[in-house]
Amino acid sequence: MKRAIAGPLWFLASLFAYELVWSLTGVPRAFGPLTALGASAFVVADPLQWFWRPREAAGTSPDPSGAGEHLAPAFSD
Repeated sequence: MKRAIAGPLWFLASLFAYELVWSLTGVPRAFGPLTALGASAFVVADPLQWFWRPREAAGTSPDPSGAGEHLAPAFSD
């Protein structure tokens, strides 16, 4: 469900950003929708798993301690 919502939002945000670049630099305007479609498809497909966490395999449970050893702290002192 999140990917279905994120795709059009990324398309519109990328298209808006390209229109801004087009108006400031004069790059060909026809590439805007293609660039936006590519960006949104990349986010929805997420081949590098930057945006969406992979699903856990069936029959596995999360870490019962909740420590999350594989995650680094967001901020450290």
